[in-house]
Amino acid sequence: MSHKLMFVARPSNWEFIKDKFDFWPLKLKDARLIDRYANIDDEVLVYLSQKSAITGLLKIREKPKRLDSPLSFTNNEYEYYLPITYSKILTEDLSIPLRPLISELELTKMRQDNWGAVLQKAVVKIKEKDFELLYSKIIS
Repeated sequence: MSHKLMFVARPSNWEFIKDKFDFWPLKLKDARLIDRYANIDDEVLVYLSQKSAITGLLKIREKPKRLDSPLSFTNNEYEYYLPITYSKILTEDLSIPLRPLISELELTKMRQDNWGAVLQKAVVKIKEKDFELLYSKIIS
């Protein structure tokens, strides 16, 4: 079964990234995951952890690249970056809440009481079926 990716960010990180960069900052383990599971032109969902909502869609332009020197912001250090294009950025009032969909998503339906636990990583692999459901909500 094929997988898609979802980036998980805190609202403060998302605001900083989308307003300043045309790339997504990565730690080594996330760069490796993306290198393994993603291709150029793949689309990636953006999930805001403290809002429990999908808020964007990105397109991968190139494979992850190592920074010449680590990038530090919001108390984190990133050694890699992923060149991206923003396909869709939703305002807060148009973001797609995940809670109403937890029983439909493979990612969360077996953990309905603790569904947020599966979204505690910076990059989450999701099944294509879940991606398509969330994608359809974003583009509608």
